[in-house]
Amino acid sequence: MAIVDDAMDHVGGAALFTQGGLDFLRDAWIAARVAELRQAEAARVVKGKFPDFEINVGGTVEEFEAVETYEVGRRRGVEYRDADGQARDAEIESATEIRTQLEAACRSKVEKLYSKPVNLVIYLNTFALGVEEDEREALIRSATTAAAGAFTSVWVLWQETLYQAWHEST
Repeated sequence: MAIVDDAMDHVGGAALFTQGGLDFLRDAWIAARVAELRQAEAARVVKGKFPDFEINVGGTVEEFEAVETYEVGRRRGVEYRDADGQARDAEIESATEIRTQLEAACRSKVEKLYSKPVNLVIYLNTFALGVEEDEREALIRSATTAAAGAFTSVWVLWQETLYQAWHEST
């Protein structure tokens, strides 16, 4: 995780969010967070289009596709193009907005019809001021139903927590 954080600090927020071609760095950050929270032995970003990354948990390699979602209508990096160059944190006021984001992320990945079983992790890049902790798991599970049958498992990385919404056995 430290290596990825150092790389992101070196690149800087303005470049990270406005320069094309840095998706691999976002994928590396997501992979590092998932690996850390799953207590994986290793993680690596995969070169090419599929999968985005792999982690090794208990000697088993798990392949992941990653997708980031944020508030509807937000365009990544626009805040860095403003006069002051200061980023703003996305603040969501309602469970409905979170549901909309998660459903859109699931649809975008389900439509790709992957050729082999893979896991999905959705990075929910927002703060949820109007969603209580005890509501989150039910919200995540219901909002990711569309992806349940298309992936081996579905996870949501939200703030400092990794939620498992689905697994092929559930």
